[in-house]
Amino acid sequence: MATSNEIIQSIDEHLKTSGREYFSGFYIGIASDVDNGIFYTHNVRRKNQWWIYCDADTLEDAERVVDYYKSKGMRFSKSDENHDAPYIVFCYTVTPTTIEKTAKEQMYAYCG
Repeated sequence: MATSNEIIQSIDEHLKTSGREYFSGFYIGIASDVDNGIFYTHNVRRKNQWWIYCDADTLEDAERVVDYYKSKGMRFSKSDENHDAPYIVFCYTVTPTTIEKTAKEQMYAYCG
């Protein structure tokens, strides 16, 4: 588990390996389940795609990280979910196959 500053430092270091120049090519979010939150809901590939996740100490730490990267231009979806511990901050490269919506937003889009 990590503070917001430690998570930002980890993500910044990993961003250097992405090969991308602009923050707008990334998505930032919070989940309580890595498999469901990143790989299922957002359709991120486990292999051959850039991604990172970090466990935050508190929900406030996680929200500070998301706010920091939103202010730099990263993509995000406003989440109506009640985040339960653990508070996992995740970031990935946006590709033609990723989905930039929460599960709830996908459901509403599908159901009309």
